[in-house]
Amino acid sequence: MAVFWRKKCYAITDQRIRTHPSLMQYFTLIGGFVGFLLTLAVSFMAGKDLADAVFNATIGCVLVGMLFRLFRYAAEYCAKQIVAEKTRIRDEELAAQQAAMAEAESAPSVSQVEPKPV
Repeated sequence: MAVFWRKKCYAITDQRIRTHPSLMQYFTLIGGFVGFLLTLAVSFMAGKDLADAVFNATIGCVLVGMLFRLFRYAAEYCAKQIVAEKTRIRDEELAAQQAAMAEAESAPSVSQVEPKPV
């Protein structure tokens, strides 16, 4: 079900309306802002006039924004790989413990073994 309000479509899930941007959009926005400011500052330090500095800053905004997005994607991918590896190791340790417990239960104890006649 969707709610149309002010010509925007908001998805309703769990009785909440999601209107906030994703974390990836925040990284892109922050990266773009940082890229704009850094490129603008470097352009002014290089002696460019205002029009050239702003033009360079817009290009820097787009490029650094996409770079931040790439870095966040790489960090998220690495974090997922680490969690998957730790989960796999934990599952293997649990399986080894369960196998050891099952082997201990199935092995006859010393009191259950009858002595052989000599």
